[in-house]
Amino acid sequence: MRPISFAMILAITALTIPGPAAAGWAGGDPSLELDTARTLPLSHVSVHVLRSSRLGLTDRMQVSSHLLQDLSGSPNLMLRWSFWQWPTSAVAIELGTGVDSGLVTLAPVLKIDDEPAIKPYLLVGAVGTWSPYGRIHLTGRLRYAYHLQGGRIGTAESGDGFHQVMPGASLIVPVAAQTALWIEAQAFVIGERASEGLLPFGAPDDGSSFTAGFWIAHAFEHLRVQVGGVLPPGGRVLPTRLETWPVLPAVELSWDFMLR
Repeated sequence: MRPISFAMILAITALTIPGPAAAGWAGGDPSLELDTARTLPLSHVSVHVLRSSRLGLTDRMQVSSHLLQDLSGSPNLMLRWSFWQWPTSAVAIELGTGVDSGLVTLAPVLKIDDEPAIKPYLLVGAVGTWSPYGRIHLTGRLRYAYHLQGGRIGTAESGDGFHQVMPGASLIVPVAAQTALWIEAQAFVIGERASEGLLPFGAPDDGSSFTAGFWIAHAFEHLRVQVGGVLPPGGRVLPTRLETWPVLPAVELSWDFMLR
């Protein structure tokens, strides 16, 4: 029997015991929820569909896990500590680990790998956010992951371990009281290629890829809705019928609440 994952527990909790929450963004600030160097407040929960679900352990520390990856047999966990957090700036470090089964690749559209492999990985990262005037939020991040050796599911074949460097940046601009424009970009550079498959994103045969997206994010009382478009990374990460689309329309939903 597959163990109950962290993200599954969050999803069940969200549907059964949502506590009281003020309308709109946590603390009235979209940068607390839209993946910057800031973290969710204590006991605040954000359950996502395509992104990682998160729980605020303290006002400066959160833990996250990706629901779809958990459900596909790729348990994962990341801890973020925002050791410097002021109205105009924030700096955080990240530590993560997980098992990449290769069953599901997010680009951020979904693909099922025909020949999945098992690759445990370790990840460290640093994130910085600058918020001039306390409203516009510019974030830069750098993550490094090492994927250990792994073999094909159901076989004794072994693949090679590889290094992965992931620089990224994002910009959040509030356009209304509960609405923000969110632009993000992410690159994936492989130092030593493995045989197949990457999580959380696929990579092309030449060992590197790039993706970007733009979103209009709106906060209701508990529900968060993001509507936008995504420039998918190259390589074998899209179904054939979508490979010619330069930008893919996308919708992301999340359910936010406070634990009782």
